[in-house]
Amino acid sequence: MKRYLIIIVCLIFWGGMKGQDIIHKTDTTTIRAKVLEVGEKEIKFLKFDNLDGPVYLLKKKHVSSIDYQNGTNETFGKGDLKYFSDFKKNIVSFNMIDLMLEKVTFSYEHLFSKGFISLTIPLSIGYSSSIKKSYLTGFDLNYFPKGQGQFNFFFGPKFRYGNYGQYGFGDPCYVVLFNGGIEIYPSYKIRFLCGLGLGAVNSPGRYRYYQSEAERQINLFGSLDFNIGFCF
Repeated sequence: MKRYLIIIVCLIFWGGMKGQDIIHKTDTTTIRAKVLEVGEKEIKFLKFDNLDGPVYLLKKKHVSSIDYQNGTNETFGKGDLKYFSDFKKNIVSFNMIDLMLEKVTFSYEHLFSKGFISLTIPLSIGYSSSIKKSYLTGFDLNYFPKGQGQFNFFFGPKFRYGNYGQYGFGDPCYVVLFNGGIEIYPSYKIRFLCGLGLGAVNSPGRYRYYQSEAERQINLFGSLDFNIGFCF
């Protein structure tokens, strides 16, 4: 008897699942629905758990595909997936490359407006016992020409202040770079960023920590970043 009850419950559940449409959004979330109409720019649907409720509208550019109850699938072009219009505006990142330089670097990034401009504030602390301790902070101002999407490029100024102990520069250093790179979103909440910066560092002479301000030197400098970020 118990076996038959389980079978009946499974059939009811399966029947309910078969009677619904699944809307897959570009932010990787899904909606259980009854699709009424797929228009040129909008999709009209009822929520499956409230079929007697109001009709909802969803912009087509926010939808990647729809799985219909009859087993068919409608996919919307890659152009609909390329750029996000409802992106997360805050990102906390960890720099993997700095680990090889015996530093731990975290950064907080905030995206403004429609995702074309971001401000990043990093904090880096060295943990090597063989060289002078390093510490860095500053800010990056990045511009994304096409906004936020699954694959983007960016560029902008990068400023740092602190001690680059690993490179033998004195304390403190002032660094100005022009930074550029790419970012990839494998999912809506995870971002990979690779950046390359070129510029100059203003510091006491190399391997000389006791010079006056008048003896400061300007040296060419570069940076390479590979950040893994969590978006919220």
